[in-house]
Amino acid sequence: MSLNCSSESKQSLSRALRIVAAAACLLAASGARGQLSGSVSLASEYSARGVSLSNGRAAPQFSLSYDGAQGWFAGASAAPRLTLAGRSGVTKTVAYGGYARRLRSGLSWEAGASSTWFSHVSAYNYRELFLGLASDRLSGRLYLAPAYYGYGGRAAYLELTGFHPLGERIKLVAQAGILHGLKGHAASARDRVDMRLAISFDSGPFNVQLAVLRSAGIGSGTDRAADRAARSLAASTSYSF
Repeated sequence: MSLNCSSESKQSLSRALRIVAAAACLLAASGARGQLSGSVSLASEYSARGVSLSNGRAAPQFSLSYDGAQGWFAGASAAPRLTLAGRSGVTKTVAYGGYARRLRSGLSWEAGASSTWFSHVSAYNYRELFLGLASDRLSGRLYLAPAYYGYGGRAAYLELTGFHPLGERIKLVAQAGILHGLKGHAASARDRVDMRLAISFDSGPFNVQLAVLRSAGIGSGTDRAADRAARSLAASTSYSF
């Protein structure tokens, strides 16, 4: 990795941390007490929505989040050493914020926005609005991107996540999503479905997961040729603080 690549990756991570810190300061200044947390993880392959972004190689990720007592939240993550559009040494940085509220029924809803950018390949940067609904073991989110991931058009992504405890420290985690183009070039591409089924083991602040991944294009339209499907098996470990 060149010095320029390293410098830009550090700037991306620094920008994300500044966003979270600024949001936390604003919430604290408004009298909203909250909790700041973070995590460091390493995955055998970094994938997002069924697409590999690490070219089959292991990749780390750093995350920081703030949850306010009045429902406001903010966070950021950074994943370096990725590969995108034939360019290696790419850092993916995500910053998000929103508001969540618990209903009397026990369900909770959330709404917010996120911004994702990639060092060296800014054409793939995108922003999303999201709306979510969750119970104790099942959650769903709907994302809307005006210009998604370099496709040159509006797209929506629906994600469902759930878990089932298998023991005191072990649980089964399932995740499924579908990407659908709404307008522009994205609308001419086939929908993509991705699925993830994992065994998760917790030990204090540590978590280890072994997952089976699947993704496929459905419906009519052109294939997203630039997308590289993630491997069928993946392992990850993380430390939360």
